Amino acid sequence: MTGSAVASMAFARLPAHLRPLHYNVRLKPDLVALTFQGWMNVEVEVLRETSEIVCNAAELTVQRLTAESTAQPDWPAQSFGPEGVQLDEFAETLRVQLARPLPVGLARIHCVYQGVLNDRMRGFYRSRYTTPDGQTRFAAATQFESTEARRCFPCWDEPALKSSFSLSVIAPRDRTVHSNMPEAPDLTDPVLDTAAADQVGPNDRLVLFGPSPIMSTYLLALVVGEFESVDGHTQDDILVRSFTPIGKVEQGRFAMETSVRALEFYTQFFDVPYPLPKYDCIALADFECGAMENWGLVTYRESCILVDAQNTSTASKQFIAIVVCHEMAHQWFGNLVTMEWWTHLWLNEGFASFMENTCTHALFPHFDIWTQFVGDTLLEALRLDALASSHPIEVEVGHPAEVDEIFDSISYNKGASVIRMLHHFIGNEAFRKSLHNYIKKFSYRNARTEDLWECLAEGSQKPVGQIMSTWTSQMGFPVIVVRRIVSQGDTTTLTLSQEKFNADGSQSEGYKWLVPIDILTSTGTTQSVLLEQLEMEVTLENTPEDAWVKLNPEYMGYYRVQYPENYMVKFSPDIASKKLSELNRLALLDDLMAFVQAGRVKTSLILEMIRNIKNEDSYVVWRSVGECFGKLSVLLADEACRPDFKKFVIDTMEDVVEKVGWGPKAEEHHTQGLLRSMVISRLGQYGHDNTVQESQRQFQAHVEKLGEILADLRAPVYRTVMAHGGEDTYQQMLALYRDTDLHEEKDRISRAMGASQDIEVLKKVLEFAISDEVRSQDSPFIIGSVASNVKGRELAWTFFKDHFDLFYGRYKGGSLMARLIKSTADAFKTDEKAEEVTKFFESKGNPAERSVKQSIESIRLNAAWWKRDGKDIQGFFNSM
Repeated sequence: MTGSAVASMAFARLPAHLRPLHYNVRLKPDLVALTFQGWMNVEVEVLRETSEIVCNAAELTVQRLTAESTAQPDWPAQSFGPEGVQLDEFAETLRVQLARPLPVGLARIHCVYQGVLNDRMRGFYRSRYTTPDGQTRFAAATQFESTEARRCFPCWDEPALKSSFSLSVIAPRDRTVHSNMPEAPDLTDPVLDTAAADQVGPNDRLVLFGPSPIMSTYLLALVVGEFESVDGHTQDDILVRSFTPIGKVEQGRFAMETSVRALEFYTQFFDVPYPLPKYDCIALADFECGAMENWGLVTYRESCILVDAQNTSTASKQFIAIVVCHEMAHQWFGNLVTMEWWTHLWLNEGFASFMENTCTHALFPHFDIWTQFVGDTLLEALRLDALASSHPIEVEVGHPAEVDEIFDSISYNKGASVIRMLHHFIGNEAFRKSLHNYIKKFSYRNARTEDLWECLAEGSQKPVGQIMSTWTSQMGFPVIVVRRIVSQGDTTTLTLSQEKFNADGSQSEGYKWLVPIDILTSTGTTQSVLLEQLEMEVTLENTPEDAWVKLNPEYMGYYRVQYPENYMVKFSPDIASKKLSELNRLALLDDLMAFVQAGRVKTSLILEMIRNIKNEDSYVVWRSVGECFGKLSVLLADEACRPDFKKFVIDTMEDVVEKVGWGPKAEEHHTQGLLRSMVISRLGQYGHDNTVQESQRQFQAHVEKLGEILADLRAPVYRTVMAHGGEDTYQQMLALYRDTDLHEEKDRISRAMGASQDIEVLKKVLEFAISDEVRSQDSPFIIGSVASNVKGRELAWTFFKDHFDLFYGRYKGGSLMARLIKSTADAFKTDEKAEEVTKFFESKGNPAERSVKQSIESIRLNAAWWKRDGKDIQGFFNSM
């Protein structure tokens, strides 16, 4: 069912007459036939008399269903065969009409059914792996968020319908079995069906798990496969384990140790103990997203958890720490307290994204993670949120197919950014106290956004709900325009106004935010105001006439700031001397680039600013410069001034690589390693001679096993040699790919292949991306690497169109389909291409409606930018 079809049909949540209390679920996966048998016995409360049973089920074959009342033992139990069970494919429901109404009180429903271990990484699915002796086998794993538990057992698959679970599994004796709770071999086996006892064969074993706490269906988890673990304990003696493929146990140590420390941090931060007796992490070979916070059994993509001492880069290790801290935050914020409905998804994801940085900073202060947050999280959200195809943080969700599309930068990154702004506004002490009260109040229950605001308002004595509702209920964000700056003696008066910032530069009526604004002066003083109207005046004392004023210091607020054009020169000396902090320098640069793209200022202004920052040493500033170059590269792909642009990039960045060098220096800052990798990658891409030659030298030594490329430099070296190599280089890369079993290394190699400038090689890369050698979770990233290459963007788009049915069959409307669409469809700059993309998806249906709209809008924005500023850009490069 496509997104457009879903949108045109009515959807209703489950009827409220039955409420699950406790599930007994037994599963028997067949890891050869790739099917499973299931038995489900659920205790329910009948809230009002009903003549039908309605719950969720999808892609299951029901063999028998029975219902009985335990409130009235004389109520005749009713049994139904397959013909008596109605399965609705669109609504994903199971419906049974009862001959006699089920009375109010307790009841029990029993179901015997079958299912398929699918290959779509959703529900109860299969994951292919290779044993140390070279055999190909399958594991069985679950991914139930958001609405996929119904593909494993009939259930009330809504987050507010919490219950407890007892899970038992019949599995091969030579496989390990993992779930949310510890094994409980001494439990009395709740036999769910007389035939079930006969299902435990001579080569099988029955594994019983203890009953879970009350939780939502999407948090139940099961993995059956071959794993080994490295173990640890917290100060409170909670068992923490990291499960890895056989032979890779040491690669799980970093995640285990980080999990121990994170568990202790959150227990102290929230002042609420972790309620389960164990915490497991497990690495899966096939996994759609990065990780999933199942209570007590967090599942991970291998590249998001495994750390190899010799082969894991600094960036990857940092990312793994962040992911571990993110999933750990969910154990409280999401699992213990759960959103009432998917409309409040941001409560889970935005908050965990904020807390991941809080925890990572506490555990690894040398990462300087809050500085990176601005570039990686806040600015990414601002770019998406400026589009007309953005959405509010809180978006109404109906059909489950709509949920996938809000697992995006708005829910995660904007959510985290507005919480960071709120945290700064009310202070850390009030923030922590309020969260403790919120978690205690709603433990094992569900909450809405308003519930969180009420607790924060009570704890801070500030109008949190009044302020924050303006940020969650309307899409977009304001640009604060400094309309006038008047200095008289030691007093400066500012006239500030707010308006919605639109990526196309258009005006929007009816938007107003309550904006906490900090104002920094060059004398070092800071003043805070709350902008409540569309315009206000602010008076600053003790500000000499030659002093500058800087709004939104450290980019704490979720908004952009535009100064009078002639005012920007006031910042220049303190940018050059770095008296302005790196986040303040970043803010001036990135805001200006946003105004360029929106047509509020000329492109030559940002190019001039970039030309004058050669002495910059900040990773986050250079990362923003790199983003600017990437956008300009799309714009100038087919233009005569492209060689001048490439020369400009090299001239701008070559001094930086001379400073950071090709290897780590003693006691250098953590982010200098990230800067080194980024700069070498950019210079290699644009053909800097020394970078290309050194990359080729290191690569050849690496291939011939005469030397090894540093893990931090492999990605940029691989991309550089592919960009300046041919068929031979491609074959060497293929050999490296086939020779490694580290997922991170496979990612580096395969995503570098798209950098080739050889059309025939790029065609082979695209075919390789959908071959049996590449897991379906990785294909979109390889195709995206071709699409990001000027030489490959048309090839990748055509390839996507030609193989649309294959991709839709694999990914439906999930996050990987959205990524594939955005990477292949929005790297263009003509209205004609926008029309082509529009017509294609109109003919095919819309598998990821919001992503398609954003891609089309991005193309049209590029087209308008070039029409508006093409001559200005060409003039800048002609004057060099």
